[in-house]
Amino acid sequence: MPHPRWAIGIDLGGTNLRVAGVDRDGELATLRSERVAPGREVQLDHIHALTHEISESLARGHGPVSAIGVGVAGRVRQSDGKILSAGFLDLAGVPLREVMEQRHGVPVVVDNDAHMAMYGELHVGAAHGCRHVVMLTIGTGIGGAVVTDGDIYYGHGIAGQLGHLAIDPYGETCRCGRSGCIETQSSGAVLNSLIADAGLGPELRADALLAMVRSGDRVATAILKRWATPLATAIDSMMAALDPELVVLGGGLGHFAKEALETVPIWSGWFGRPVVEARLGDKAGVTGAALRAIAATTPGGQGAATGTQPRGATATT
Repeated sequence: MPHPRWAIGIDLGGTNLRVAGVDRDGELATLRSERVAPGREVQLDHIHALTHEISESLARGHGPVSAIGVGVAGRVRQSDGKILSAGFLDLAGVPLREVMEQRHGVPVVVDNDAHMAMYGELHVGAAHGCRHVVMLTIGTGIGGAVVTDGDIYYGHGIAGQLGHLAIDPYGETCRCGRSGCIETQSSGAVLNSLIADAGLGPELRADALLAMVRSGDRVATAILKRWATPLATAIDSMMAALDPELVVLGGGLGHFAKEALETVPIWSGWFGRPVVEARLGDKAGVTGAALRAIAATTPGGQGAATGTQPRGATATT
């Protein structure tokens, strides 16, 4: 039985939907990126349409698609691919693996989007060759993944929800129902609010804000430190608890976050902050999802980081 060569990777975030054809070496043949539309049925129809389009394109130019990998911004039950909660999306309760397999006729792997991005960075990105890694994916919200001894860590089933580390018990209420999660302090949505509240206009982009900081603008510098300090606090705590070789920053704001953290001092001399930017950038999610799907359908292969099944795969809601 030949090893599968092509898979489709899907990265479904709170703002953007990315779908790509990816080969077993992590090379992208095609990529589509579009805004996520509101509404459950619209979102599912959009995923199906782009998946079909890219599958047809690959079949014409490269070869058949062997599998599909889907990363979703939310809590995903590994055992059946059901979305337990989806934050900014409308897909809570959807058995996505079953839905996708029925629609497209190939095996489907579904996981949290940060786990998929981490898988990509671990195999062909910034964390290649590492055994102990933490990743934060920073976009509309904040996702996370933990690698221990080369495997993505699932705990009882859904470990790695690092955006919901609470750093301020009196802070803003989060979508998860708790208060002061890092997602309420240092996400893309929060950055947009800080920029708007400062009167800099809703269209100001993160790279433009960095340019203002470099030029010495005091308002921009205050925004940057307000946004980055909670993130630095969370990372410093993760360093103390997990002692990773690297902290990888990915997502649409990975580059911005890396630069922003350089403005915030490390408070403790005990723990360093070995932070790197995701090498795959905002393509980490689609790349990792596809590679994960290829691994799961390769004879003798598995879906986790180094060939073991995800721990806690029978977790329930």
